[in-house]
Amino acid sequence: MTNVCIQKKDLKDGKYLKSNILSVNYKHYERERSFPYYRFMGKLEFETLLQEKILYFTNPEEWKKSATGDKNEKYLEDWYTDRKNILKAYQIINEHCMDIQEQYCTQQYIMSVFSSFIGAAALLQQMSFCYCVADRYTESKMIDEYHTKYKRNIIVQFKNDFYKKLAILSDDKFVPVSTYLYADVMPMIYVNNFEEFIAKYVCKCRRTEDIAKNVFDYGAFLKEINFQYEHETRIKLHMHTENNCDLPSLSKAFYIKNFYRNDENEIVNNGMLFIQKCKKALDKSFEDVSDKIKMVGGKQNFELHLNEIEINKIIDCILLHKNADESEKNAVYKLANLRDIQIKEVDFDNLYVEN
Repeated sequence: MTNVCIQKKDLKDGKYLKSNILSVNYKHYERERSFPYYRFMGKLEFETLLQEKILYFTNPEEWKKSATGDKNEKYLEDWYTDRKNILKAYQIINEHCMDIQEQYCTQQYIMSVFSSFIGAAALLQQMSFCYCVADRYTESKMIDEYHTKYKRNIIVQFKNDFYKKLAILSDDKFVPVSTYLYADVMPMIYVNNFEEFIAKYVCKCRRTEDIAKNVFDYGAFLKEINFQYEHETRIKLHMHTENNCDLPSLSKAFYIKNFYRNDENEIVNNGMLFIQKCKKALDKSFEDVSDKIKMVGGKQNFELHLNEIEINKIIDCILLHKNADESEKNAVYKLANLRDIQIKEVDFDNLYVEN
């Protein structure tokens, strides 16, 4: 049931449950697939992980606004706060419902589908924090960005199931009825535009409850297709909250107040207001752990302590650039020896392999 030694009292401690990952949900890949994960690191991040046993999960909003971020990076959850996208979603859903229901289609049916979409879009606006890894490290654009541009001379090879070991509970069936931190793990989905996402992951659903699930599950892991070279898998922290803030409750709340409406603009405007209102309520769940939210490297991060985890239980080995300077090499070897982790020296300037 548990991955680490914890006291029963800890599962009743609200601050503890909001500061540590209680459960991990792995999505999208076939269950039998198993492979290591990689992350390029600079010396400071490496030392923080191996010496202080801390992982920093970044607020994805920071990637679009930080001075050290990529100006081309987009926080795609923002798609749901843009009125023109919500309007597009309603129009696509409306047309799809008419196509499949034909003369039996009612406005109430259309609103049930759209309400599922709005409920998930609202839940996606909760503050979240991400840790990004990749299933490879040898693609040229990846090397150019992380090694050549950002001067990262260390690649940490995580174990195949390392993310499972970050959770307190190994079985999410035993989670308490409470507010708690959890993580979704999923490879990114690369799309050309918002319309493609709606058509593929919303309109192909046969049940309204699957719409909400797909929008939330897949919508939290969207990236534009020009970032496909990153081969990114994201560990995304969410706060599970009480007070009717789950997917079915949010979808139902919007439907009850809007099922009788017919005016397109009124429906879309109400959807926008609902999403904004929900975000304020959902973000309150992080207030009790504001001390865990820190600015690191110019970006807002959630600080996750791994005090009860042996680092060599989540890391397989370390790849070190053979041409890194001696001070960096010495620091890496010292910490790797401390944690009993193998090091392989590799020429990062000749890593590229055709994919």
